[in-house]
Amino acid sequence: MKTKHLYTSLVLLIFILSGLCSITATADAQDVHAPLVILGNDRERQDGVEKNEDLIPQPPVITPSTIGQNGADFDETIRQRHTDVIYSVAFSPDGKTIAAGSKDRTLQLWETKTGNHIRTLRGHQEAVFSIAFSPDGKTIAAGSKDRTLQLWETKTGNHIRTLRGHRGAVFSVAFSPDGKTIASGSRDKTLRLWEVSTGKLIPILMGHWNSVRSVSFSPDGKTIASGSDNTTIQLWEVSTRKLIRTLRGHTDSVQSVAFSPDGKTIVSGSRDKTLRLWETKTGTLIHTLTGHTDSVRSVSFSPDGKTIASGSKDRTLRLWEAKTGTLIPTLTGHKWWITSVAFSPDGRRIVSGGEDHTISLWELTD
Repeated sequence: MKTKHLYTSLVLLIFILSGLCSITATADAQDVHAPLVILGNDRERQDGVEKNEDLIPQPPVITPSTIGQNGADFDETIRQRHTDVIYSVAFSPDGKTIAAGSKDRTLQLWETKTGNHIRTLRGHQEAVFSIAFSPDGKTIAAGSKDRTLQLWETKTGNHIRTLRGHRGAVFSVAFSPDGKTIASGSRDKTLRLWEVSTGKLIPILMGHWNSVRSVSFSPDGKTIASGSDNTTIQLWEVSTRKLIRTLRGHTDSVQSVAFSPDGKTIVSGSRDKTLRLWETKTGTLIHTLTGHTDSVRSVSFSPDGKTIASGSKDRTLRLWEAKTGTLIPTLTGHKWWITSVAFSPDGRRIVSGGEDHTISLWELTD
């Protein structure tokens, strides 16, 4: 699998007290894996961290008109939608919409095909750490630093309800395959299940002794995997709410977990810079995938289960063969940490979000 050599980017340069912005972009960069589209704002990394210019890709500049020629016709307003770190990205089940949650406290929706902005969803009082579409695509759920989950209607943007109960930031949310339940993981060390139709808290699952960073339902809805700062992954039986087993092997926080489409395998990404593949039924470690040079923040299986995507603090997005653990290509383009990655439902594209305030869309070919 390889990426098309198309690279189109929008970069917002923030000038003190001016608000002036300029666009830079690249296209047809041979021998460079680059995003098809970039949405959002760019920035210079501050936070007291010295920036190494040699580590940041410096693509050639082309005119904005080339963006349209490459199949991504942008609305002017996209440049100033998200104003801070992108923590979570997701495709709608039909692949027509991309959603993103940000430190700027909003969710934004875009048309995948055109890059046009659809709407902004507001309600959270602090950073939005995780978002998820319901299986039918009609609802969006988000988890936030403000300790709540919130639900919106996708089509109208109408706020449905707020779910309260966590005593710490909500780092991860996931819908069950039947769309009736939402699982959430929190800094309060718990995994909670909620009834979507009423917002009622069902049980509280306690087993991790540190923050729960990621939660994922198995495709059959019978099992939940949770990854924690305590370096473990735990598997829970949904019907009984009982802990099935604990997977050990990572040496640092587990930041992201995901089931394969057939449910037989779990992939996890960790601050220890590795991905690990586990057999769901036995908990046996299958492969340890090495290559990233910093924390792995997000992992995702392709719809056919053959490929795994991972996003890292090393600013790269990497693709791996799920069967062998072999690294395929390394995709570069983000100027700072990649925080979230997701495959489109047809497996032909990947969306990624990062600390550089941008959302990148990558097109894949055989």
